[in-house]
Amino acid sequence: MAHAITHRPLNKELPDWVSSDVRLYLEHIEGGVTIRALARVNGVHASTILRKVRKTESRRDDPLIDKVLIHLGKLRRVQGEPQVNPKEAVPEMTDAPPDEVTLKRDATRILRALMQTGAVLAVVPDVETAVVVVEAADGRPRQVATVESRIAQAM
Repeated sequence: MAHAITHRPLNKELPDWVSSDVRLYLEHIEGGVTIRALARVNGVHASTILRKVRKTESRRDDPLIDKVLIHLGKLRRVQGEPQVNPKEAVPEMTDAPPDEVTLKRDATRILRALMQTGAVLAVVPDVETAVVVVEAADGRPRQVATVESRIAQAM
């Protein structure tokens, strides 16, 4: 029988769209909560929590995911959680994570654009706007939609 992973109130300051796996990851990595403690609170085996934490950690190779995890970790610290090592300061968050209404509206629009054959979401570091491009009949890329980078990060 599969158990649903729930999150504890520790992460109440995170936006509602943040997945339970990411919440568990942040509780363990940023909050210092042990794997066993998270398993106990969620009513699952420690290996289940460990698997979810490792899955999220492995996704950090993607710069977009890494950036949003840094921002979510920063959001936790802004809410009064002490930073483990002040010398390892996280870069300032220039954009707050989107609220759920904004995310749903823009994500729906962008996902529709991404349904086109060959569509790609292009995100460039330190650029405020991401674009969806498709290959035009002449072989050149054609922009079909734009979205704020913070929305693309949340997606």
